[in-house]
Amino acid sequence: MNTINNLNNKEIFEEVLNWVEDHLYCVFGVPILNNKSLNEQWPDDSIDKSQKTGLITVRIAELFEEGFHRVLSSKGFDIRRAANEKGDFIIDGNPWEMKTTQGDKMQGATHSSSKDSRYIMIKYKLDYDKKLSEDNSGLFVEFGVWLSEDICNEWWSGQATNNNSRTVLNVPSDQYDSIVSVIGEVKVNRKYCKFVNESLKTR
Repeated sequence: MNTINNLNNKEIFEEVLNWVEDHLYCVFGVPILNNKSLNEQWPDDSIDKSQKTGLITVRIAELFEEGFHRVLSSKGFDIRRAANEKGDFIIDGNPWEMKTTQGDKMQGATHSSSKDSRYIMIKYKLDYDKKLSEDNSGLFVEFGVWLSEDICNEWWSGQATNNNSRTVLNVPSDQYDSIVSVIGEVKVNRKYCKFVNESLKTR
């Protein structure tokens, strides 16, 4: 089975996104209960901006992992959760790592370089002023999904410090064909590839 060809299906990830939106109450129960937006729940003057983004990204990442597992399982994929030093999932017997970000580049920790070469990369933007409720469709305003079986360890840059172990993924422009765009596109810049989301405003 050619896993990456089977995963290269826009409808699969649209279904995952719908599942995430339908289950935001699992991680944003309090703002949903109070009908508050993300900005109202965590005002900028009450929390560091990067801390706020990280807090929200981590919570949503949990939903993407769960939704991805559920959707693929329902479609008969050979998938199980792993969450070990090689990846987050075992799909068709091989480890795959999922990365989600609200930023321009995929991010990881310094141990990302120990992961296998197979990645599911999800990038999105949110409407931080949308009031959360039972219906949270429209919270995601941009969405992108990319796959690769050939992410090299040296493409992760960053070193651990006492306060930070964050790394970023820079895919060299001459390696653009190692990335499969499921939703969104890859633009080739002078040095590195740029991952560009798809707008969801007409969704």
